[in-house]
This record gives sequence, C-alpha cells and structure tokens, in this order.
Amino acid sequence: MDVSIGSKEKNRFLKMDEIKFEVAGMQSMPKRKEIREKLAALTNSKEEMVIVKSIRHKFGSHVLSGTARIYDSKQSMEKTEPKYMLERNFGKAEKKEQPKQEEQAAPVKAKK
Repeated sequence: MDVSIGSKEKNRFLKMDEIKFEVAGMQSMPKRKEIREKLAALTNSKEEMVIVKSIRHKFGSHVLSGTARIYDSKQSMEKTEPKYMLERNFGKAEKKEQPKQEEQAAPVKAKK
C-alpha cells in the first residue's frame, strides 16, 4: 500500500494541517487505522493526532483518495472534531462501569 500526499495546508486558527492524500497498490480496502499510521509516518506526527476525515473510491479504480487532519494538540482535536468522527477513527470510548452497591434489603410486608 503506497500513500502519497497531494497537498498540505496549515490552518493556524484551528491548529491543524489539512491533507489530501491518495492510496495506491492495495490488495483490499485498507482500514482507517492503517491509513492513519502511514500518514503519521509520512508527516512525522503522532498517530493519535491524525483524523482521516473521508475516503473516496471510484468504481473500477485501484486508487483511493481522501482527506485527513493532523492536529497540533489533543485538546484542539477534541474541541474541533465532532464526537462521531472521533469514534469513527479511534473507536467508541468504553464506559467505565461503576461497581454495584449492595442492594438494600427489601421492605418487609406488614401482616394484615
């Protein structure tokens, strides 16, 4: 799988880089995680700061195109990106189960 960066623009206001990329030489549809890893390696950034926004595939073509965002900090990423996009790239955050408290004894029914 060969990933190449088509264009890269700096967005100083949102503290991120917007990237357009192409993926070629693939046997099957790559996962977002694989694309994030390759983009992070190409741009010398951390994988957890890369968001793959969209992936497009034309019928009959062996080339994917898409857009990604590379953030400067985790705080700016969480503030800017919608929750569904974070879940799409990193999976749903597992809810921590609170330990169940012992159930209180059921009230005793009064005799008639």
